[in-house]
Amino acid sequence: MNEDCEIIRDLLPLYADDICSTSTKELVEKHLNNCNECQKILEIMKKGENIKNNKNFDEKESIKSFNKKIKKNIVKTVIISLVLIILGIILIKYIYNCILFNHIINKAHKFNDIDNMYIQEMESCSGDEVFVTRKYYKDGKLKEVQECYTKDTVTTIYTMYASLGSDEVVIIDYINNKARIEKELEILTRSESMLKRIPFVYNNSIGFRTITPIFLSIKSKEFDVGSYSNEDKQCYVLQDRFDIGTNWEIWLDKETGLPLKEINFNASKTYYSDNKEVNIEENNIEDYLNQKKDILIKSSDSVTEYKYEFDIVTDEDVKMPDLSQYEIERTEN
Repeated sequence: MNEDCEIIRDLLPLYADDICSTSTKELVEKHLNNCNECQKILEIMKKGENIKNNKNFDEKESIKSFNKKIKKNIVKTVIISLVLIILGIILIKYIYNCILFNHIINKAHKFNDIDNMYIQEMESCSGDEVFVTRKYYKDGKLKEVQECYTKDTVTTIYTMYASLGSDEVVIIDYINNKARIEKELEILTRSESMLKRIPFVYNNSIGFRTITPIFLSIKSKEFDVGSYSNEDKQCYVLQDRFDIGTNWEIWLDKETGLPLKEINFNASKTYYSDNKEVNIEENNIEDYLNQKKDILIKSSDSVTEYKYEFDIVTDEDVKMPDLSQYEIERTEN
């Protein structure tokens, strides 16, 4: 290697990076035209630079890809965490609702199983009349009387007699002066709870106790707008959480767990109708009736209030009367 090659090789890095002066560039190119060794060294230098650039590019792409994976994993972790938190909150609410609900039902069943009990149901809907159902239960025998109260009159509609272990139900229809004896193919009155039919709390199945709390919200309130016997009582108000089928709620006594009030909102609706004759040949009767039903005159809530008394029912209260004075009608269900 001569002296010129040493000088040129010192300049080759500057030449390869194109950062030398024009005169230096001309000097190097003139030497390269006549020196194969220096040309080879320049080629090696250029290849090394490309390799270095490629390595830098690959490193940058790897870092970008790694960062994307980290961000994706962070987002995924945050979403999973939020879902788990929400599910946890829902589970905690359900467990709380389930414990409280079963606590109430357990209280109700202690009273529900008493063998001497008077139950009074007072149902009002339109406000013009109130239906009162009185249930007398003693030692497995039940008498149920329904009356209709208006401003001026009290009308007894029917009296029903049933007993535990029997497949017969006797219903005295006072309006038609008949006594109907219904024979069930199965003995439906298997328990005191089913025979008394206290709304809502008569069911004691596992499904009722575990599934019902999902669909109900439970709030604590003081009984208001109630009958005299139920004034100032503390209640749990159970409402339809998802408004499935009907807008409904029931008030359960905190002390006994028994229902004090049940409300079906907008249960009774009165629509416009008239007595005009309709020419069916010229008008579609279904369209006419549908049009009239679209005109709502009055909407009322159905409110039922309950009253309970214990150990006051006598044998005379549940005694079957002489049916000879009535026309007997027998049916099988």
